[in-house]
This record gives sequence, structure tokens and C-alpha cells, in this order.
Amino acid sequence: MVGQNDLIKELDRLIGDDMFPRFSIVLGERGMEHEDVAHYVADKMDALYLVLQDVKVDTIRQMIKQAYSLHETTVFCIPHADDMSVNAKNAMLKVAEEAPNRAYIIMCLEDLSNTLATIQSRAQIFRMDRCKPDDIKEFASSLCVTPDTEFVKVAGEVCRTPGEVYMLSKMGATNFHRYVEWVADNLTTMPSADIFKISDKLALKDEEDKYDCKLFLIALQNEYMKRVCKMPIGEDACTKYCMCEMARVVGQYLQDFRVKGINKAMLLNQCYLDVRKVWKSTKSNNT
Repeated sequence: MVGQNDLIKELDRLIGDDMFPRFSIVLGERGMEHEDVAHYVADKMDALYLVLQDVKVDTIRQMIKQAYSLHETTVFCIPHADDMSVNAKNAMLKVAEEAPNRAYIIMCLEDLSNTLATIQSRAQIFRMDRCKPDDIKEFASSLCVTPDTEFVKVAGEVCRTPGEVYMLSKMGATNFHRYVEWVADNLTTMPSADIFKISDKLALKDEEDKYDCKLFLIALQNEYMKRVCKMPIGEDACTKYCMCEMARVVGQYLQDFRVKGINKAMLLNQCYLDVRKVWKSTKSNNT
């Protein structure tokens, strides 16, 4: 588990003291190795490890029924618990309040707001640490059959989790980086009708041959900040302020991508418009 040394120590302590909770939540950003944490717990306990295939209400109910009829210690992992329906969450309440003696239930979440407050109150929450850039670079390097400095460099700049490194490797780091640079160069000056075409290369659904929307926004925000840092001392203060504001706007929309079921196309188009609005406002005030 990349960058999770402190979490591993805490798990080892609780398991060693026979104090690991019957019901817990592993909380971490998209692409973190949530399931690996649950698997690690099962291995340390020498327990049976079962991963739910989906988070539908019938699957949750079947897990609960199985949990009350166990003959051996079992760790149940509920991946992608952010996607659970209200009915599935409600079904979890009873077992969350009092898990069976031989069952350990671990929910994997990206955002606590995607589950019920009553479920949160019954769980011990383990927060995964954000990976450091050096950890990400080391992990990216480990994926390369031959040295690829461009891939490792871009991964260190835009990826925050091991899962995002995998995404970047499939997308092609060099072409992705060039596209982000092109957008940063042209977004503020291209004809208004063309800005909505920017998203044509982004995966608004599950298109594997397109660029991930969230990574794109991270990279675009990072590109604006890099350009601020590269500006010589004495450069027009308005230009620096404009770049910082554009980066801030992109960052705001990046936060909205945490909401499940968000309309990605609409969100991205509004982001482009707001970035252009910042640029136009700064240009107008500077003339």
C-alpha cells in the first residue's frame, strides 16, 4: 500500500491487541488502495476474506444473512460504498450497530458525505494518508518496463493516488500533458463556439480511450500554477493574479467532481466559461 506506513502501524496495533472494530470505514481518495487495506486486515487475522461483487441492496442483505451464520472469522469488504442506494445504506444500519461475533465488515469510501450519518457514528473510521509526490513517482517508476522519465514526471505532478497512476499509464502521459498545455494556451483566446469541443477528448462516461476528467482538471490547475512560478520577477502583477485566479476556479470545479452523479459535461463547460470570465475581467481592468 503506497504511502500508508502510519495506517499499517495502527492496524497492526489494533489487531495485535485484539481490538480491531467489527465495523469500520476505510476512507480515502479515488484510486487509493481501499481494498488492499481490507485484505491486509484479513491476512493479519488469518481470516476468510470476502469482497462483495456489488453494493445493491439484495447483495447487502445477503452479506448480512451470511454474517449471522458464520463458522469462521470472516472479513467482508464492501468496495465502492459511495455508490450504495438509500435502501442499501438503511439495510446496513442493523449490522453496523451490532456486527456478529465472527464478522468484520469494512466499507470503502471516498467521501463520508456519501453515506448516512448514522452509519458513520457506528463505525471506526480509518483515513488513508494522501500519497506524497515522491511515493507517486516511485510507484510510477515501478510500473515502467523501461525507464520513462516523462511518465514519472507527469505522474508526480498530477496523480494523487496509485489508481490515478494506473489511469495515466493507460491514457499516455506525453499526449495527455501536451493536450493540457494546448488547452491552457488556447482556452482564453479560442472562439466561444469551440470551447465546448475541449471535452471531446475527455471521458464523460466510461470511455477508456479518452482522458479522465478529474486528472485533466488537476493537470490544468497545475499548469496554470507552473506558469505563475515561471514568470520572471517584475512580470505584470495583473497577469500573475489572473493565472492564480484561473487556477483557483479550476480547483473549485475539481471539488465538485466528488459528488456522485454529477453532470460532467455541464460542469466542465461552466468551468471553461468561468476561466475565460476571469481572463476577460483581468484584461478589461488592465486596459
